[in-house]
Amino acid sequence: MSGHSIVIGLIMFLSVTTNRRRSLQLLSLLLQNQRLQNQRLLSQQLQSQRLLSQRRLSQRLLSQRRLSQRLLSQRRLSQRLLSQRRLSQRLLSHQRRLSQRLLSQRLLNQRLLNQRLLNQRLLNQR
Repeated sequence: MSGHSIVIGLIMFLSVTTNRRRSLQLLSLLLQNQRLQNQRLLSQQLQSQRLLSQRRLSQRLLSQRRLSQRLLSQRRLSQRLLSQRRLSQRLLSHQRRLSQRLLSQRLLNQRLLNQRLLNQRLLNQR
């Protein structure tokens, strides 16, 4: 039986009894008991909703923290890649300078060799 049908049944029972005052007291106690049960139920529902809201908030915060960690890791990786790219650029530039210097040195060596050969021929002709 639900709470309302119990109340209706008691009202019908009490209306038949002769002692009106006692009936009203019992009815008052019954209504007061029903109110207390309703308040308890409402309090439990509110507590459940609060817990559910807190759980959802905790999950959201955890997700945000994980996302922040991922973004931070990506930022660090991007910084590392940028540093490596800069270093590669510097090394490439340095390598070009060395290659140019080597080429210049080879040309100079070739000229010197040609000059020696020419000098040797001139000496041999005399």
